[in-house]
Amino acid sequence: MVIKLETIIDFLNSKNLEFNVHGDDIQVNKLSAIGPEVKETLCYYEGNKPDSIERIEKSIIICKPDLKINEKLKNAYIFTKHPQLLFYYISSLFENKRDYEIHPHSIVHESAIIGKNASIGPFSLIEDCLIGENVLIESGVKIHKGTKIGDNIHIQSNSVIGATGVMWAWDEKGNKIRCLQTGNVIIEDDVFIGSNVTIVKGAFENTPTIIGRKSLIGHGTLIGHSCIIGENNHLASNVSLAGSVQSGKNCFLGSATSARPHIKIPDNTTIGIGAVVVKNFKETGITLFGNPAEKLNLKTYSGKLSGVPARYS
Repeated sequence: MVIKLETIIDFLNSKNLEFNVHGDDIQVNKLSAIGPEVKETLCYYEGNKPDSIERIEKSIIICKPDLKINEKLKNAYIFTKHPQLLFYYISSLFENKRDYEIHPHSIVHESAIIGKNASIGPFSLIEDCLIGENVLIESGVKIHKGTKIGDNIHIQSNSVIGATGVMWAWDEKGNKIRCLQTGNVIIEDDVFIGSNVTIVKGAFENTPTIIGRKSLIGHGTLIGHSCIIGENNHLASNVSLAGSVQSGKNCFLGSATSARPHIKIPDNTTIGIGAVVVKNFKETGITLFGNPAEKLNLKTYSGKLSGVPARYS
């Protein structure tokens, strides 16, 4: 795919983003990280060392306004305070346009309601459920009966939505007596769900499992029955949440985070990789780490929160 600088400029203007451009209207055909021998590509650089981009040629480089550039390399430059953000915006221009189809090797229940511009990949099984508009369901996905999926959802391969959880009690003879689960899963608009994710249905009709709008669920994550994931959350890969966990808005759960049943995670909480949350926290905007998870004192912590995107400023 070939993208002209002129096309990128028009796109950024449509987003009302602040930037300046220097260089000719060259064309690029791919996205790349900063590195040697990079040509005819779009990339970004947030540092201030000109040597880091010396071997990049015939490319569009998004960088900060104070970076010194070499005119001999015949690059085009987009100057901005937020190079990474603009790069992420522009990356959408390189996405291959998909065809909207229900693949003939998928199985869709006759009572399922499918919205406009939905795509369902091969070997997916869609039971009696509600699927909104502009939904992409990749291959090998199972959507269980009663699930409600909003608009603009992307579910990657081999994920299961609406699985049955394991709830049981002991009887007098030492037998496990399981409880019938009658709830469902509700996925709100603009959610991304990675591959090999399992979301368990709610325990009962009045306690559904809910994934809040604009949330991102990483690959291999397991979400237990009746969990409520708040709006705009990020759950990284292999997060494991027991039943009835609730997270507030704008939370970030690092890879391999786990939480025991009925835990409540406040708004704007960041949880570090591998943390095990075993108690509730009331204060918003905190960072948790360790096993068992405890609050990190950011006033005395000198390290960097790796993998956590910085807030826009």
